[in-house]
Amino acid sequence: MTFDQSTLPPSTNPWVAQRAEIATQVMLCVLWSKSEPNRAGEVVLLPPGKPAIFGRRTRDNGERRATLCRQRPGHNEPTSELSGRELSRRQLELRRFCDHVSVRNVGSGSLRVNGHVCTESLVSEGDVLSISGLLLVVCRRPLALSPDVACAIPRFGGPDAMGIVGESPVAWRLRANLGYAALREGHALIAGPSGSGKELAARALHALSRRNAGPIVSRNAATIPEGLAAAELFGNAANYPNPGMRARDGLVGAADRGTLFLDELGDLPGGVQTQLLRVLDANGEYHRLGESRGRRSEFRMVGATNKPLSALREDVLARFPLRVVVPPLSARREDIPLLVRHVLREMASTDPVLRDQYFDETPAGPEPRVTADMMEALCLHEYTSNVREIRRLLLKAMGPRKAWIDITDDLAATMPRRRPRMDPAKLTRNDIEACLERVGGVREAAWQELGLTSRFALHRLLKKHNLA
Repeated sequence: MTFDQSTLPPSTNPWVAQRAEIATQVMLCVLWSKSEPNRAGEVVLLPPGKPAIFGRRTRDNGERRATLCRQRPGHNEPTSELSGRELSRRQLELRRFCDHVSVRNVGSGSLRVNGHVCTESLVSEGDVLSISGLLLVVCRRPLALSPDVACAIPRFGGPDAMGIVGESPVAWRLRANLGYAALREGHALIAGPSGSGKELAARALHALSRRNAGPIVSRNAATIPEGLAAAELFGNAANYPNPGMRARDGLVGAADRGTLFLDELGDLPGGVQTQLLRVLDANGEYHRLGESRGRRSEFRMVGATNKPLSALREDVLARFPLRVVVPPLSARREDIPLLVRHVLREMASTDPVLRDQYFDETPAGPEPRVTADMMEALCLHEYTSNVREIRRLLLKAMGPRKAWIDITDDLAATMPRRRPRMDPAKLTRNDIEACLERVGGVREAAWQELGLTSRFALHRLLKKHNLA
C-alpha cells in the first residue's frame, strides 16, 4: 500500500529507511481475549535467541518470558501479562526466527493453528492461533514507522480523529500515506476494493489538507448521466438551455476552495472523462453551459475507484499525480477484531435492545460478547466486500434469546483451514509414511498435508529417511 513511487521523494517518505526490517521479521499480536477483551491489538515481544514462555501472569522466577506492549509509531507502551485464570502460566513456548515463529503448546487446553488442532507449528504472517477458546493470536509484521506519522487516537484500538480504525502496520502506513498526500497540491486518486473505506480516506484527505475550511462536495460518479454530465459538473447560466432555468454552480463550482470527491470514478464513460481534462489542469478553468466567459475553481479533486486503473483514460489518470491504495481486510487481519468491536458499538448506539443483549459494560466502554469461534472465523474469512461484509456476517449471527454472537453454519462451512507448518527436523519416518498412506502416495498432497513449505522439502525428507 504505497503512493505512486514517481510522486514520493525518498527523502520525505517516513518509512522507506525501515522497509528492510518490515520485510524480514514477524511477531505475534493478540486478536481477542475472553477475559480481557481490551487487550486486542497488543503485540507479543520475544527476546532473541532461546525460547520464551507466554501465558498467564506469574511471579518473576527468572524464566525467559514473552512480554506484551501497545505499539505505536516510534513508541512501545509496555503492558502486563495476561491475567485470565483459565490460561496456563506456561501456555506456549515461543521462539522467533526471521520469517516465522516456532510455537509449542506446553500448557493445558488445546492449540489450533488456522483451524487445525496441533501441539506445535511454525507460524508465519497471517496464521491465526486459538488457545482453548480463551485467546486468539495472529502472526504479523512489526510496526516500523518514525514517530512523525503518529496521530492522536483517544483510546488504543479505537477510531482516530478521521474515523480510521486499526493498530496494524498497514493501518498506520495508510495514515502516513494520507497525511503525506493531504499536504500536497495535486489531485488524488484513491484505489481499493469495495467496502475497504475509500470514502473515509477521501474525507481524511480533505480534513488534513489546507482546504479543510472549505466544502467537501461528494457525488457517486456512476449516477452522473452521460448526456447531462457537462451541466452536472460545470453548471449552467440562468435561462439556459430553457427559459426559466435557474443558474447552477455545478459540482466543480460548488467545490471552489474545497474538495470534490467523485466516488466510483472508474464507472465514468470515456466521453465524460474527457470533459474533466481541462478543469483538472493546474488552473482549474471551466465554462458553465450558456456562458462565454471562463470561470476558475480552486478545488482539488479526489477520485475513488475499485476498478483497475486501466478503466480510466491515460490522459485522465495522468491528472492524478497522488495515489493512495486502501488495503483489503486480508492485508490487515489483526485489525478485524477492532473493526468488529467498532461496528457493533456503532450499531448499538442506535439500538438499545442490541446493546442490552450482546454487550458487557467495562471501564473501557461497552464490550460486545463475541465467541472465540466467531472471531476466529471472521479473522480467517476471505472477504469480498470487506467492512460491509463484517456488518452482514454479524447481523446474520444475531437472533432472539442469544447472549453471545456465535459462528453460523454458513460461516463455518466457508472457513479456510490452512495446514499448520511443521518443522521438518521433527517429522519422523512414521509420520511421513502414515501421511503418504492417507493421501494414496500423491506427493503433491503429502507435502501440504504435512504442512511443509514445498514439494522440494518433502523430497529432501524422503531422501533423508530412505523413502524415495
